[in-house]
Amino acid sequence: MSEKEKAAQAASAGTALNTESAAHGIEAQQLALPGIDQSHLTPYHTANLREIRVIRALLAGDCSREELDHIADAANVPDLIGRMRSSACLDLPSVRLPVTDCDGAIVYRGRYRLSAADRIRLAHFSQAGGQA
Repeated sequence: MSEKEKAAQAASAGTALNTESAAHGIEAQQLALPGIDQSHLTPYHTANLREIRVIRALLAGDCSREELDHIADAANVPDLIGRMRSSACLDLPSVRLPVTDCDGAIVYRGRYRLSAADRIRLAHFSQAGGQA
């Protein structure tokens, strides 16, 4: 059985295709996650370049506010995150981790991340090379 036939059989069975198949021009399908209703999770699109840069960074991993300020080329990323949360219905949770500041005091620095639902809504960014 050829690689294309295997990929077509896997797609019709509802299973994910491997990256090798995707590299051959065969489109991969999002697997349904057991117990998670995805019908309301429409893909998120934006033309805002700052939002696109933040999304690309968060798809790669957790980022601090300072890192996102630099990546987005913005001075107020919390405002940008707030707008993405309200208008785009993205979760974008922040985890607060203890760190020691320059004076030796323990402070809590937030790191933004994508929730599982965010990753589903933003899956097309990684498939399309980060394009909105």
